[in-house]
Amino acid sequence: NISKHETEPNDTSEENDKSVICGKIDFDNHFLSTPPVTEHFTYLTGIIGGDMYAKALLPSPMTLLAELIRPENRLNTGRYYPDIEVLSHDIAQTYQKVIREFYNMGCRFLQFSDYTWNLTGGCDIQQISEANNTDLASLSTVLARLTELCLNDKPDDMCISLQFDEKWWNTRDREKIAEILLSTQANAIAFDFGNRENENIDFSILKHCQSKDVILGLVSTSSSQPISTSTITHHIENAARLLPLESLHLSCQGNFRNLSGNSSISEQEMWNKIATMKNIAKTVWGE
Repeated sequence: NISKHETEPNDTSEENDKSVICGKIDFDNHFLSTPPVTEHFTYLTGIIGGDMYAKALLPSPMTLLAELIRPENRLNTGRYYPDIEVLSHDIAQTYQKVIREFYNMGCRFLQFSDYTWNLTGGCDIQQISEANNTDLASLSTVLARLTELCLNDKPDDMCISLQFDEKWWNTRDREKIAEILLSTQANAIAFDFGNRENENIDFSILKHCQSKDVILGLVSTSSSQPISTSTITHHIENAARLLPLESLHLSCQGNFRNLSGNSSISEQEMWNKIATMKNIAKTVWGE
């Protein structure tokens, strides 16, 4: 029961991007009104083979909660959820159902992409915390607790990763917030380090990821420049000073499409990047 504000087709205002609830939050993949969130996964599993397996990506539960309690949505959300604890409970119950649905379809790697620190519409996490009369650390605790609730019923043989944009690492009290957000029972943490293949990267955040697998989003999906094998390898070596190499994995940054479904590079350039990433992985980790 989440809907978009209705606007005219040519309306370019920010109102287009705001999601609001129109009832209690729940998930049933068989409802006709439910978006086919598993459709892409079904398609992908039907065309891959060999030693490959499909990973499904969804917005994180933290993103949904932050979206619903942002200043301009608080009044509407309060009509259905005057208590944030009840809201968190229903979001968690919904995500548990989503996780089980993907698991029953054969998915064993599900990634929750977090945009809490990078919401659209000019709203940031500091404004959200202030609008809800709390500080950033306390709100981070609420978000982390929500993630834990969502993962409480996670199947043991299913890997769930949390993907974060590097932007939030620049917030105030970043060490405390990192300790809170990265201590959940998620199996892996994925970091998108932005278009910085040829820059120095601060990997100190990795010290909060002990005992977890870490996916390093080091390869740009928007630049047509060829990947520098030596540079990416150097980044991995620096990361391995903080975590065991066997806990690290190489990835591109998100996917090759923006929110409008477009790509700034050609399909051949995408495949070239993927081939180079495979070669780097073989060099660093072996066969």
